Formats: sequence, structure tokens, C-alpha cells
Amino acid sequence: MADRWLAIYIFSLFLVDIFSAAFFQHYIIFGLLCLYACLLFEPIHRTTLSLIILVITLEQFLILGHFGLPLLYLLPATFVAYKTRYLFYSQRLLPLVVILFCLGSQLLILNPLIFGFFDGKIYTIGKVFANILLTGLFSLKFKSTES
Repeated sequence: MADRWLAIYIFSLFLVDIFSAAFFQHYIIFGLLCLYACLLFEPIHRTTLSLIILVITLEQFLILGHFGLPLLYLLPATFVAYKTRYLFYSQRLLPLVVILFCLGSQLLILNPLIFGFFDGKIYTIGKVFANILLTGLFSLKFKSTES
């Protein structure tokens, strides 16, 4: 039953990300990335995480035209999250660290170097705060269903 709800979350966030990028003509909220950052620290099967990575890369391909680009920051974040999952006590803070790493990699390194555009300081800070808020909401959702 939980897998069905997770599939609905993934599909709905995929559609929201695609339609918001088409409507605003820019990638503002990374919903699937926020969900992925929260699910990294939950007891979930690796194939589900692999499916989310595949959907994130498909989403990036539809929006930006590059298929494997998110793998440059998703694979190191996943590796570090798996290695540090049991070392740190505060599990609520770790998804926020992962989302900050992924957003910093994409907005401050990959976009200026590969695509040649920088969004600006205010717009980038707004994107970071919106995605941190969404990650915090997802983290509360998954932590409240666990206990």
C-alpha cells in the first residue's frame, strides 16, 4: 500500500515539476529532488531510489535537454548519504544538507559552466529557500508516518 502512495507522489511531483517549468519557463521548484533527499534517510528499497533517479534524469531531459546531468550530483550525494546515514544522530537535518549540496551543485556550478547562465543572487536564494521548505515538509510527512 505504501508503494502505491509513493508511486502517486513520484508521478504527481513529476507532473508538477514539468508543468511549473513549462508555465514559468524556468525550473523553480525541484520537487522530485526534495522527495529523493528525504527518502535517502528512510528504510526504503534501493530500486525505488533508482526509479526516482531515473525520473529526475528524465525530467531534466524534458526541461533542459540533457539526460545524465543530474547524475553528477545525485550519485555523490547518494554515496555520502549511505555512508553517513548511521553516523549522525540528527536525521532531520541530513535531508536539508543533501538538498543544499544538490542545489549548490546545480545552481552554482553546473548551470554557469555547462549552460552558461547564472540566475542571479536573489533568484537563487529564493529557489534554495523554496526547496528547503519543501524538503522540510516532506521530511515531516515521512517522519510522522514512521512513528
